[in-house]
Amino acid sequence: MSTNGLAQSGTNTGDNVRETVIIKPDSTLKINDIFLSFGSINYSAEYYTIDSKNSFLEHHLTYQPYVMENQNITLELGLADAYLETGHYFTPTDLNITYQRIFEPKDMRESGYQGVGFALKFTLPTGRDKYFSGFDSWTIEPSVGMQWFLTNVNWLFSTSARYNYSYAALPGSSPRFSYLRLEAHFGYENIKWWVFIEPDYRFIPTNKKSTVLIGVDAGYKLSKSFSLGAVAKPRIMGSNFYESLYSVGGTWFF
Repeated sequence: MSTNGLAQSGTNTGDNVRETVIIKPDSTLKINDIFLSFGSINYSAEYYTIDSKNSFLEHHLTYQPYVMENQNITLELGLADAYLETGHYFTPTDLNITYQRIFEPKDMRESGYQGVGFALKFTLPTGRDKYFSGFDSWTIEPSVGMQWFLTNVNWLFSTSARYNYSYAALPGSSPRFSYLRLEAHFGYENIKWWVFIEPDYRFIPTNKKSTVLIGVDAGYKLSKSFSLGAVAKPRIMGSNFYESLYSVGGTWFF
């Protein structure tokens, strides 16, 4: 599973008061809660279909070290097997570094509004556009996300908005387009499993083209420290980005 959300992993105990210490995973861990700071490592095998003649398999690694309460740093890097019309290539993907700051309400409750998070992601062009493993551009992506527990902590809804801005291209490369992205994340999670629906809308201002993808994210918790998950995300409108994404992976929490 890629960490394409504001922060893909997190946990929230629902307590009104939290100590400024690392919170160890327990049976109430919420994989899909985007807010609580804790450590994790995720590996996922992600298969992207670009079109009928081009696809690639990415081995994606996400590392989120514990920083401090209400703050996260996420590092993402992958290796891609690109199966292209011109041949087969093995290449690194772009490197992503994300910082997130979380603000929670003082009267935190078991249901309702859980807070807002602001994040800033930097992308270093270690991949290559010709292999579909990168965009040949230095980019910055500010984002904001909010979260609610609906009726109780098992029903969760979060939404985020981000703007991916390409501010410099590699020598010999054309500037990459920038785009706006709006996402929602709605579903159910208990102490053993989860299933979520994830609409993903993307808009390119330069050509005024829209793309809509719909993801289904499901998983199972093998223990308090390890979970397995899978994602299916086809494109249902537009012609940019990719036709479909299918992934399986695992996350270790510490």
